[in-house]
Amino acid sequence: MVFSLGGLVISIDILCKIFRKEPFFHGHDNYDQLVKIAKVIGTDELYAYIDKYGIRLDPQYDDILGR
Repeated sequence: MVFSLGGLVISIDILCKIFRKEPFFHGHDNYDQLVKIAKVIGTDELYAYIDKYGIRLDPQYDDILGR
């Protein structure tokens, strides 16, 4: 099942409220947290979002996410 990024954000918010766990994707730092989220939504969805909104990722992500 493929979710849009907005749908995923709403789903994560609902899961956090149901399981009372914040953050739902816990990483050691912001880099690790984004990688964990990308593993769920996939990098194609992540890069589509980044390109759509003109977001620039730190170059550290290039090797981690494989772009």
